[in-house]
Amino acid sequence: MKVCKIPMEQLRTALGEQLERGEALLPVTGDSMWPLFAGGRDTVLLARSGHGPRRGDIALYRRADGSHVLHRIIRTEPGACVCCGDSQWVPETVPQERILAYVTSFCRKGRWYQTETCRGYRLYAGLWTRSLPLRRPLLGLLHLARKLRGQRHAR
Repeated sequence: MKVCKIPMEQLRTALGEQLERGEALLPVTGDSMWPLFAGGRDTVLLARSGHGPRRGDIALYRRADGSHVLHRIIRTEPGACVCCGDSQWVPETVPQERILAYVTSFCRKGRWYQTETCRGYRLYAGLWTRSLPLRRPLLGLLHLARKLRGQRHAR
């Protein structure tokens, strides 16, 4: 597979055009949404929502520096959302006008899931949004389990 680097301005334009038509596919890069998504492995389907932001939704938003981020909404406030990546524990407040789209479904390890109808995903999202105070030690345990599992398979 050939990998092409696209300047952010071109990506921003193409993404905006796709969302105007309804939906856009976006490969996941980075690991801020691990353990749900892994960069280079998973893909998300984005759409503008008919409803306002809700706790547990995964939003694509633009930071003040122009970078685009895909993080989970932990809670909503008047005119803003508090977001955090699943593998992070420091939330950030995002003005609602910076939210571009929401994940409506995703392909994880080759299998597609709908965010509204998949019970396992809804359970995970509910637990993960409430786990913010415990997330740092939880993530430490998950990373340790991942490392131990990798060592076991290497033998």
